[in-house]
This record gives sequence, C-alpha cells and structure tokens, in this order.
Amino acid sequence: AELRGEPRHTQYTWADRNLSSFYSSWPETLEALARGALLATGPAGPVARFERAGACAPDRKPPHILLIHQESVTPPAGLPGLAYDRALDGFFLSHDGARHALRVETYGGGSWLTEFSVLTGMSSRFFGGMQHFVQVYMAGRVEDSLPAALARCGYRAAMFYPYLKGYFGSSRFFDSIGLKEIFDLKAQGAKSAMEQDRFYYANALGEIERHLRASQAPLFLYVQTMTAHWPYDMTYWPERDASGGGAGEHPEIREYLRRLAMAKEDYEEMRAALAQRFPDERFLILHYGDHHPLATRSFFGFEDEEIEAMNRRLPQDSAAFLTYFAAQGVNLAPPPLPRTEALDAAYLGVVLMEQAGLPLPESWRARARLMRDCGGRYAQCPDRAAVLAFHRKLADSGLVRAR
Repeated sequence: AELRGEPRHTQYTWADRNLSSFYSSWPETLEALARGALLATGPAGPVARFERAGACAPDRKPPHILLIHQESVTPPAGLPGLAYDRALDGFFLSHDGARHALRVETYGGGSWLTEFSVLTGMSSRFFGGMQHFVQVYMAGRVEDSLPAALARCGYRAAMFYPYLKGYFGSSRFFDSIGLKEIFDLKAQGAKSAMEQDRFYYANALGEIERHLRASQAPLFLYVQTMTAHWPYDMTYWPERDASGGGAGEHPEIREYLRRLAMAKEDYEEMRAALAQRFPDERFLILHYGDHHPLATRSFFGFEDEEIEAMNRRLPQDSAAFLTYFAAQGVNLAPPPLPRTEALDAAYLGVVLMEQAGLPLPESWRARARLMRDCGGRYAQCPDRAAVLAFHRKLADSGLVRAR
C-alpha cells in the first residue's frame, strides 16, 4: 500500500491503478469545487475586462514562425562537473550569443504541462491538484491562446506531432486553441512514435514548400521532436556517428549526450535548408526544452527512475526544472531578448510574438508587463496577487472559462 500524499506525477496516465486512482482523485476534485474554479484567481470585485482583440495590422508581412518543442532537452552546461563536447553549447545559443534559461513545471516527463503553459500563457501550477488534467479540462475553455493570437495576425497554424492524435485526448485541446491541422504519427508516415529529428524537420520543410506555393499568408508551425526522449539504456540509431560524454560518465548520460549531438546536427541542417530553399522568406525559429531527461536525475540526488518522487519533493526553484529556450532568425534580425535569470514557460508566447515583431493584444500586453514586473517568474512571482488579478481579468473577460 502507498500512503496518500500528493498525486504521483504520472499516476493518472500510465500507472495500472485505475480504480485506486479514481478514488484518490476525489481530494483534488473537492479542492477545485471549494475554490469554485479550476484556475486560481483573485477575489471578485468590480468587473474589469480586457478589450477583445480584432485583426492585428503588422507594418509588413510577418515572418513565418517555427516553434520547436525539443523533447527532454536541457543544456549540459547546467550540470556541474559533467564532461562533454563543448561544441554542444552552440545549440543553446540565441541570436544574441547568450544561453537563456527556461523554467518548466515538470521533471523527466509530463510534456503536456509545458505544452499547456507555452500555448496558453498560463502556469499549470495555478490549477492545484488538477494540474495534470489541464489539457483535458481546459479544452474549449481558452480563447486567449498563442495560436489564436497568431491567427488574428493572419497566420495559418499547423502542428507536427510524434504521437497519434488521440494520445491522452490531446487533439481536442490542440484543436480548441487553434491548432486544427495536426500532422500526427500516421499523417507523417512515421514507423514509430520516436523518429530522428530530421524526420520531423523534413516533413515540416515539405509543408512550408506546399504552403508557399498556395498562399501568401504567414505560417506558424509547432514541431515536436523525439531524438532525446527516454530510454537511455540503449543505443538508438547506432548507425549515426555522434559522440557522447566522457568515458567516466554514466552510460545513460553518454547516450543522452550522443542524442543531443544528433539533435544539434539535425537542427543545424534544417536551419540551413530554410535559408537555401526559401531565400526570399523570413523565418523566426524558437526552440525550447520541455523538461529534463531522466538521465540527469543523479545530479539532483536521485539514483533510480524516481520521476514521481522527484516531482513531489523538488522545490519549484530547483535547477531540475530549468531547461532553455533559444531564438534565431533566418533572413530576419529579431529584437533583443528579455534579460532574466530564467523565464517561466508561460511567458514564452509573449517572447515569441515580440521576437516576430507582432502587435500584442491587450491581454498579452498585460502578460508582458507581468513578465517584466515579476522578473520572468509566473508561479513564483513575488507579487502573487498581481498574477491572480490577471487571472481574474482573463476570466471576467471570457478569455478563460475555468468554472
């Protein structure tokens, strides 16, 4: 038997405890009912609403945008004492030559939490015990999403997803926030849910070419990769010549670093292909790590695959929740990036729109102010009341329906 505590990180997803999980979910349900909403907000007061955003009018045709979800990737430079090929550091640099830290809300798994924060501009931590269900419960309840904001600027949005559409019911959430075109495992012709990154990039490049033949609209592609995904106790794609870590490092770390070298090579090839195949088009590329790989657990005092324990015990400001984001332009000179010690994932959409030179709707301007006033923190903003007031205004405006 297990003592009842906070829900295990993946208890409701793949652990084979369906009945016990159902009963143990009651406290989270009662908590949400007592709060009166799924999302924590400030107290009700005089109703204040954000102005409903209409079509935006950029000064010139916006750049095409590639938002790349780098599965299980964190910079090795952030792991003290690790021996690795320093050439890998270049993968994590932005156009300003700096490495930028991203704070996520999950360790070792649970990509859907980072997806939610990035695409909605809200932290999943404000959903209490219902945190791990945010995509399920918030499907059809978020109008203020990143894809919706881009659509108002004329973007066509599409997603390259490594799993089948029905994975954890995610397609309903993606569709509801504006990602209605999903090229899933089947549509991409994948042999498995874990292909090399160059496979997904080739499909994305092909879609860019098809789009440009048919349309002058800017294109937003959300591409998810899989090269660095667990497991690390086996050599994936042994035919590829990629170096791992130093001889004294743990075998899983060496395999992770080998995969990272492959991811870097595939990304650089894709970026070069953009410039070569589409010389008259401008592109903004923003890529980020969705969470640490399980291979790094020993750096935080854990030896076994204790993903559940780590997510329960680690403080929110642990380095285990720090990954990275990087922005580069192709035929584009993006503006300066925010200078923060670390940026919470919920602000990444603001950064993306600012990097693309897009006018922000009023609600996103408020989110940008929060980002700066809170020093890049969202869940741990020193002025928590300001974040809760922002949530209240989103709810009162009908941009988020969390009841």
